[in-house]
Parts: sequence; C-alpha cells; structure tokens
Amino acid sequence: LGYNALEIGEGYVIDASAAQNRQISSMARVGYNIASKYFFTLSMRRDGYSAFGAGKKYGVFPAAAFSWNISDEDFFKNIKKIDFLKLRASWGRNGNRGVSEYSSLSQVGQNNYVFGNGSPTSVGLSTTTLANPNLGWETTESFNVGADIQAFSKRITASVNFYSSNTFDLLLNQTIPNTNGFENFLRNIGETKNTGFELDLKTVNIQKGDFTWNTNLAFSLNRNKVLKLTGRDINKDGVEDDDIASGWFIGYPLGSNFDYVFDGIFQQGEDLSLIPGAKAGDIRFKDISGPNGVPDGKITPADRMVVNNNQAKFNMGITNIFNYKNFSLSVALNIRQGGYSSNSLINPGSNFFDQANFLNTPYWTTENPINTNPRINYRNPLGYGFD
Repeated sequence: LGYNALEIGEGYVIDASAAQNRQISSMARVGYNIASKYFFTLSMRRDGYSAFGAGKKYGVFPAAAFSWNISDEDFFKNIKKIDFLKLRASWGRNGNRGVSEYSSLSQVGQNNYVFGNGSPTSVGLSTTTLANPNLGWETTESFNVGADIQAFSKRITASVNFYSSNTFDLLLNQTIPNTNGFENFLRNIGETKNTGFELDLKTVNIQKGDFTWNTNLAFSLNRNKVLKLTGRDINKDGVEDDDIASGWFIGYPLGSNFDYVFDGIFQQGEDLSLIPGAKAGDIRFKDISGPNGVPDGKITPADRMVVNNNQAKFNMGITNIFNYKNFSLSVALNIRQGGYSSNSLINPGSNFFDQANFLNTPYWTTENPINTNPRINYRNPLGYGFD
C-alpha cells in the first residue's frame, strides 16, 4: 500500500496549465507565363514565432520555380501516345518551428513533498530546462527537378521527382553532461543532407463495361547524411568530433547504430582473453581500437563504430482498386526494405524470465555450437544492442 498507505487517502491532486503562443506570417508571390508553355514563379515568406529567442523569432524563406509544358510545343505534336508532358525545377527555403511554447526560456516544474509524519505538503519549484536565448528557426534549402506525364489516352499518369536538400540549424535535443543538473539542451545545431527520388504512378489496367481495375504505386528512397555538428575538436586532430552521446556521426545518417562489431560466438577451446570473464557461448567482438586498426588484444569502448542505421533503403506502396457496378474492392501492399534497430528483446538481464527460452530463438549450446546467437543465460556485459 505504499508509504503509510498514502495512495488510498482522500487527498486530491489539482493540475492546471495554460500556454500562449503568437505566430505571424506574410508572403508575396509573382507568377509569369509565356504562351502558356513556360511558367515562372517567385515567392518570399517571412514568418515569426514567439517560442524562439529574442532577435531570433523571424525567418525569411525565398523560393523560385520554373516549368515547361513540352507537350504544347509544335515539335511534340507528332507524338500521339503521350497526352501531356511537363518538366519542372524549383529551389527554395522553408523553416521548421517544431518546438513548444517557451522553449527558449528556462522553465519551472513543481514537486510536492511531505517532510515527516503529520507535516503538511510542501510545494517545491525547481528549474527543469536550460534557457537558450539563441534558439531560432531550423531551415531547409531544397532543389527539385521532376516531370509529370500522361500517356495512352490518360491510362498512365506518372509524376517523377529528384531532390537534394540541406537542413541547417537543426532543432535538436543534445545530450550534455548531467553534472550541470540537466541531461538535454535544446539548440540549433549542425547540418544534414538528404537526396532522394520519388515516383507516383497511376494506371488504368482494365476498363471494360462495368468493370475497371486501377493500380496506384508510390515509391520513394532517401539518403541522409550528417555534414556538420558543433565544430568541436577536443583531440585537436583537425577533424570535427562526433557526438556519441546523442548518436550523431559526421558522414553517417541520423539514426545510426553505434556499437561493437559482432564477430561470431566464442566456441569451446578458443582464447577468451579479449573479454575478462567470457565463456564459451558468449559473443565475440572485433578488436579494432589499436593504432591504424591493428588489434591491441582487448575489447574496450574504443572498439565501437557505426555498424548500420535505421534508414530504409526504399519504401513502396501498391494499391489495386477493382470496381464492378456499385461494388469496389481495394487491396493494398506496403513495403519497407532495409534499416536496422536495436533489439531490446534479446538483451538478457538478471531476472528469471530473461534467462529462460521464452523466445523462439536458437541459442548456443555445447550440442548446438552455432555462430550466430549466444548461450541462453548470456548476460551481455558490454550492452551490445544485437543490431
């Protein structure tokens, strides 16, 4: 029943909150076309958001676009099977204000406490976040080229896009040493790059009498990479340091997995000196931390590296729609290929249920000396994530 059964007392907890934010936006756009074939657009936005720091509340975001209706040109008239074709290109900047009210200010939280039996509840207030007066807009600069096409009496419609975008001054919670009383600090940091391809395809496969069959396909792939972080170079080697605590690594995608490198399972009769206390059936890791990658004969945190990431190689969705008179059937298939994440299920602890074979997983045994999974009661002393 807890401490003096306080949980079943007749006290009431009152919680009240209120928040206010202000936003202001203005935009100007100019469009011009020549002979309804060549289209030009220029735009400019100015957005303000009260949650950012003083002097950082406003962002300016220009954009420009061009498109060309090739199918309206005289030289295209003889191509009968293509009904419409447009090429387009665009460049622009846009801002992200994805933070809550008062994010640039130092915020206060309430904690109640009873000092001894019979004492009234004391209300305590404490600082819960660090102020950041320099907090401002996250900005993405993008370049896009694409095409729109309709063919075979509009039975095939497709839109294709290639893009490249750089995002800088990202709004991220950086992990900081907790000796200052806080574990995270919201700030604008670094730069990332994304390049990718998108396809939206629609087809009319059968159109006969009261029956039609349409297919919609959406395909996308994206490649992400961290270009810059804080600029910190603690070891003075002339190369900007990664932020291991936050999981950010220059030259690698966001969502990278930083861990030891799996090198099979220790078998009976092998040298177990790399990891003190290791037994047959434990995971063996690669020794990579010596000078120039030469093994130094022991496994330490310096043997960790970026082993993979959680980014998908591609995503695809396919929807088939069948119509017959007043009846309709839709069949959808979604595909995500690639990407790794830590497997917390196979990360044994000291509890009984962590030591029992409740998962349908092959474990190493003396009778089954596999080289892919450890023994059933392996304690995972290095906290390997089983990526």
